[in-house]
Amino acid sequence: MTIVIHCTGAVFIGEETGGGYYGNTSGRFLNFTLPETWTTGCIPLIKYSLVTSINTIPFGRGLIPDHIIHPDIADYLNHRDPELEYVKSLILVQPKQAKNFALIKKNYSNT
Repeated sequence: MTIVIHCTGAVFIGEETGGGYYGNTSGRFLNFTLPETWTTGCIPLIKYSLVTSINTIPFGRGLIPDHIIHPDIADYLNHRDPELEYVKSLILVQPKQAKNFALIKKNYSNT
C-alpha cells in the first residue's frame, strides 16, 4: 500500500491495515518443530524494507488511512457499508479527486 501512495497519490479510506508501513518479513520462512514439546514456529528469511519520504507513521504500524472509518457490528448485521457510503459522499463534494480514492476493507467472512 505504501507504494500505491507514492505512485498514485491515492487517498485511503477505512481502517488501518495490518503489516508494516515501512516493510515486513514476507517471503520464505524456515519452519521448525521443537522435539520435546512439538511446539512449532517459523523464522522469516527475507526482510522487505521500503524507503519512503513519509516518516510520520510510527514504526510497527500499518497504513493509516487519510479518512478513518470504523464499521461496527450493527453495520455488518444490517448489510451497511459505511466506508463506501463515505466515499460516495466525498465524490459528491470532490468529484475531480474521486479517481484517487481507495477503500481499505478488512476481510470479514461468515465462517
